[in-house]
Amino acid sequence: IRDHVKLMGNRPMSQIAEASRQADVFVLPSLRETSGNVLLEAMAHGVPVVGFDTSFCSQLKDQDCGIFVNTDQPLANIQQEFCKAIADLGREEALRTRKGRNGYAWVNQNFTWEEKFTHVYGDV
Repeated sequence: IRDHVKLMGNRPMSQIAEASRQADVFVLPSLRETSGNVLLEAMAHGVPVVGFDTSFCSQLKDQDCGIFVNTDQPLANIQQEFCKAIADLGREEALRTRKGRNGYAWVNQNFTWEEKFTHVYGDV
């Protein structure tokens, strides 16, 4: 697995863009992550994501930007599906490209400064 997976760990902001350019898939193996900002950052760089179908991730599932594993099942099934999601995206370039493009388009359409301003202040 070490030839195919690189665990990046915590990175300073100055290294995020370069790490994203190098990534084929961004994996968030957290059941309790509620904001999903790291997922949005990955998607903004066109990187497909793998996570659990909980919290914020359940909203991303509709964007076809990654694979989100249902956690309402036995642990062994969750683990198997999570590993399969990573392997599928790593192996299938067309799937990875489609989901990466979908995420990129969605984030860059809905999370611009103009969109944030309109969401907070409305049409001024």
